Amino acid sequence: MANPYAANLGRKVPQPTNRVLAATASGILRQPGLAMINFQFGGLTVTGSLFPRVADAIDAERIKCWTVKEFKSQGADELAPGMVVNAQYQIKPNAMIFSSDDFGKGPGEDRTIVHEAVHAAFDLDAPLGAKTQTLSIDDEAAAVVAVAFYIRLCNKPVGAFKMDAGGPEEPALDLVDRLADRTGPMPTWRGPYVITPEDAQPIREGAGRKWHFDKFKGKDGLDTDNTGALYTYDGVPVCSKKGCK
Repeated sequence: MANPYAANLGRKVPQPTNRVLAATASGILRQPGLAMINFQFGGLTVTGSLFPRVADAIDAERIKCWTVKEFKSQGADELAPGMVVNAQYQIKPNAMIFSSDDFGKGPGEDRTIVHEAVHAAFDLDAPLGAKTQTLSIDDEAAAVVAVAFYIRLCNKPVGAFKMDAGGPEEPALDLVDRLADRTGPMPTWRGPYVITPEDAQPIREGAGRKWHFDKFKGKDGLDTDNTGALYTYDGVPVCSKKGCK
């Protein structure tokens, strides 16, 4: 899940990336099967070229990879007290945050990296400082669909992908299974495909429930409508010893 608060310009040069995490994430995002992904969800387009571009940005340290501990050590304040993070793309520091140095090596953690890479790609494509906004529910839904394609096109185990009852994962995988050609030794997909409102609805509703981008009763007992929540991306600067631009 992305963090919607962003302000990149005028920052100091951030601390070096965690090279172990960066190598793991970059390697996962360069798998050939990802190149076949090509779909549009709402107003968002996800193509296979997005993943190696994020990998290039990770290798160049334009997008950092840090553990939660490393992230907090730099004075970052986006994580609420007591918040537990498995993996998350943080927009303000342009960083993928992970729970530990060896994240990406455990079962299903590669899927999480692909999901967060979609958020990172939207940030990478945003004009620097322009505050490009996406509808949060569609942003998350598109990332889930990308992971469903990843599972099939890279021949990965489903594992716990569909474990969240009522979540977006099951309808996303069902959609991909209708689209991908699985008659050969390896699934293929030629795209592009514009996901119809009918196919998008159960995925969008599941994303709304999972990430609370829906109507719900808050802790204060009041009705809350979070369906219009937005993520704000403002681009990924190129940094050097002289600063970022």
